[in-house]
Amino acid sequence: MKKFGSILSLTLGIIIMSGASAFANDLTCTGAVGPILVENVEVPVGATCELNGTRVRGNIQVQRNGTLVARSIRLNGNIQSDEGRDFTVLTSNVRGSIQLKKVRETLVSGNLIDGSIQVEEATGTTSVTGNTLFGSGQFKKNFGPIYFFGNVKIIGNVQTEENFGVIDISSNQVLGDVQIFKNMAAISVTNNIIDQNLQCKENPAGVTQSGNTVGDNECSPF
Repeated sequence: MKKFGSILSLTLGIIIMSGASAFANDLTCTGAVGPILVENVEVPVGATCELNGTRVRGNIQVQRNGTLVARSIRLNGNIQSDEGRDFTVLTSNVRGSIQLKKVRETLVSGNLIDGSIQVEEATGTTSVTGNTLFGSGQFKKNFGPIYFFGNVKIIGNVQTEENFGVIDISSNQVLGDVQIFKNMAAISVTNNIIDQNLQCKENPAGVTQSGNTVGDNECSPF
């Protein structure tokens, strides 16, 4: 009987521990968070959130003037912000997309991203480097410079449209198209492998090309 009671207690303990690990709460993040499991993450207005090895089942939403630093996280959903401040996403696994509008600085480096990277109307530097991206890279109406280089593989397209800062697209492997339309500052496209089309039009400061391997080059210098 004593032995049976011990087995029952052990079994109940395992069930309770399993239930606890399966349950996750939403997190309002205003500081540093380690390798815990959460449902969704919200960064409040003006706050700074640092995630280190955190597992997120849902989405990360950053409010106005909020800052996100994410290192080695596992995210099932998206990172989204409208009027956030600074964003750093490093060596993480993102099953959704990164969607940023009217932010300042963005650094996305060394990640595996199942969705797309979309940056629009950013005022500072946008750097996207060393990623594997199953979706597309889309950059529109940004005011600061854009550096898109050293990305291991882009399954979709790379699209830059109506940007105001300089653009450097270099040393990427792109399985889709690279489309460069109506950008105002100088553009450099170098040492890329582009399986489909390189398309450029209406870029008044010009497009400089060198060392690219392209399926079909339809890129006008201007």
